[in-house]
Amino acid sequence: MACHVIELEKPACERYWPQVEQSFQIGALTITTTHEEKFSNDLVIRDFVAEYKEDKQYVRQYHYLGWQHGKPDSPDLVIKIWEMIDSYRYAKDIPVVVHCSTGCGRTGAIISIDIAKKMLLSRKKIPDVSVYRIVDNLNQQRPSMVQSKDQYVFIYMAVAELAHTLPVPPPIPPKLRAAKLTSTGKGTDAGMKNNGWVCKNMITGVVCYITMSSP
Repeated sequence: MACHVIELEKPACERYWPQVEQSFQIGALTITTTHEEKFSNDLVIRDFVAEYKEDKQYVRQYHYLGWQHGKPDSPDLVIKIWEMIDSYRYAKDIPVVVHCSTGCGRTGAIISIDIAKKMLLSRKKIPDVSVYRIVDNLNQQRPSMVQSKDQYVFIYMAVAELAHTLPVPPPIPPKLRAAKLTSTGKGTDAGMKNNGWVCKNMITGVVCYITMSSP
């Protein structure tokens, strides 16, 4: 979550979680907040349980509070959040939902940073990581994914930081590389889960699934 509930004295997002150890109903769902931790002034981490009859879905929310207007001064916290998300989602094999107020703008910039990170980790050279093509690919799937010059500049700031700080992984042997592509290729459920993002407009409720191509 990359927005406040109230911004510029106007509702920006519905508060869809209760206080810690409390529950409320949303339609047929019972939502309970089981844990809340303030990681920093600009990041709160929460755990929810969504229950429907006998079914339970566990959700971890990373609530980023450091971006309301323009762009943050540094991409460090966004990069750190993606590190925490990746560690959690791959351990549990779960998808990720990204949202701000409208499901574009900040959402698109944050997703673009993750795409660039994945490209750098897949051994692509810096000239091959085109922010323009990443954003253009997102905009073809959902308009206005990056809405301002500040958001665009912030993506570049993050890519520059990632280029200096990401570890360089060892090369994958050709046979292992072929096996990896066969087992998690695009178009399969596993590939889509690992290479996709869900964007949601928190005002209209419209959901959009964004996939990653190779710009």
